[in-house]
Amino acid sequence: NNPVHVKRIKAQKMLEFCKEQKPYQEYENGNNAFKSYDLDQAARWYESALLTSNPELSFEIIIKQKEIGTILLDSAFNHLESIGFNKSEKLIRKARALTPDIEDKADRYLSKIYLLKGDVFYNAKNYDVALENYNKAYKYNPKIRSNYIVKVRQVTNAILDEANKAKDNGDILFALSSLKRLIELRPELEE
Repeated sequence: NNPVHVKRIKAQKMLEFCKEQKPYQEYENGNNAFKSYDLDQAARWYESALLTSNPELSFEIIIKQKEIGTILLDSAFNHLESIGFNKSEKLIRKARALTPDIEDKADRYLSKIYLLKGDVFYNAKNYDVALENYNKAYKYNPKIRSNYIVKVRQVTNAILDEANKAKDNGDILFALSSLKRLIELRPELEE
């Protein structure tokens, strides 16, 4: 019996054992980060563990990823006023990237945010940007079609009103530029 050979076999067995335990350690690190409210770090640990985990552990990891995603979504929408549109959108996108299980919910939240953002720009008479946001809202949630149509009509009517007021005030150039802008935003109106 060669003692070097026996040590090598033990070392290989130890290495295999460690490789099998690695995803469990990463999962536990993710749980500790989660308990400390470090959701970014927890998500990274879970993602790493998922790469080499067995099906049972993968199931647990996916549940945790969904939980983090849901927390991010709810935080983004519930704290919209305090964190603003851009940070909310980033949180929602981050949640959406964590797991496909919450994509539909994330898309509905993005749609709501884009509708709200569109309303802000509409009220500020920035109709181009309002329409861009309404289009994004519809893209993320086609179920809002009737609301989307109402919003697009409001923008269209507001731009037409601007053009008519400009014409009535003798500002033909502004009226023409408003109508040209409307046709650029809504080419189907050109006919």
